[in-house]
Amino acid sequence: MTQVAEALRAGQYDQRVGPRGQGEFRLLGATIDRLADELTNRITTLDEQRAQLGAMVAGLQEGVFAVDDEDRLVFHNRAAQRLLGLSDDLDGSIWQAIAVPEIAELCRTTRASGKPAAQEIRLQRGDTTYVLDARATSFETHGQRGVVAVLHDVTNLRRLELMRTEFVANVSHELKTPLTSIRGYVETLLGGAIHDDANNLRFLGKIDQQVERLTAMVSDVLSLARIEATEGGRNGKINDWRQVIADVVEGYEEAGKLQRHTCKVETGDAPVRVRGDAESMTQVLDNLLDNAIKYTPGDGTITVRAYNRDGFAVLEVEDTGIGISAADRERIFERFFRADRARSRDTGGTGLGLAIVKHLTQGFGGEVRVDSELGRGTRFAVWSPIPDGAPTNAG
Repeated sequence: MTQVAEALRAGQYDQRVGPRGQGEFRLLGATIDRLADELTNRITTLDEQRAQLGAMVAGLQEGVFAVDDEDRLVFHNRAAQRLLGLSDDLDGSIWQAIAVPEIAELCRTTRASGKPAAQEIRLQRGDTTYVLDARATSFETHGQRGVVAVLHDVTNLRRLELMRTEFVANVSHELKTPLTSIRGYVETLLGGAIHDDANNLRFLGKIDQQVERLTAMVSDVLSLARIEATEGGRNGKINDWRQVIADVVEGYEEAGKLQRHTCKVETGDAPVRVRGDAESMTQVLDNLLDNAIKYTPGDGTITVRAYNRDGFAVLEVEDTGIGISAADRERIFERFFRADRARSRDTGGTGLGLAIVKHLTQGFGGEVRVDSELGRGTRFAVWSPIPDGAPTNAG
């Protein structure tokens, strides 16, 4: 019994006394065996729970780490390792390895007060700036107080909040401009210009132009909101770019929008199919073709192509227009950005067309590319993966 008790104390939980001896000795041996069985079961349960908890924490997107009362690293998961650059063989204080004074101060404050604390922290890792929502909680073991910290990466959330703020500001500014013009013309007409036959129709024409611009802007904002809410044009339907091109170009020709330009259509005989709804595909081509017309002088050439290449269905809209500078090419897909603001306003542009194209293309599972040079034209290309089973050509 003494040997079994020593073995159990040493962690050899498979040792048992067995049915030996008589009377009280036999009863004591059975009691030790039951105690060993219970101890084994509890340790097994604790190991299973610890393994489950470790797997859960390790798989969290949030960074989690724990330090003891001397700031030595006790535990960390992969997310914390990525954010803070922690290593398993860290020796000494954790703050010697990671120079983040805000997190160190947060942990010290929590340890001293015994109360949870939180703080938003900016962390630079290489060329990337992370915004972390850091929360620390203290714990006690054997009279010593350690700290567990959870780091939630809110970088994208803060970026989206900034985008929303900028979007609201841009919308307000863009709506204010035509509204101010409309109000000015209306006040002029009410002030007596309505009886000025030389100018009243001109003023009404200006008002109509600004109302049309407002209508286009509101329509584009609603379209963008709908696209983002429904994840673009992704659905189970498969449509052919060739049919979309034929319908859109025919509509432009009937409306007389192409009468000052030469429009070429190059589609070939093979289907160029995309997993997306026809309305979204039409909207993509409509925005690209409308841009090409606006920024191509009279007698210019606009070419619309569709072909398959390397597993992708490609739509191209190329023009011989004014082109886009290298600096502007980096920003043309931003909302309300215009490479040529004066010309864009004159032609009724809202600055949302290419943002819509980008979101819809992402909805098809693809991307939009641009190749342009000032004074020599622009080519936009929408690359979307060909649906499984759809026929392809070499392109």
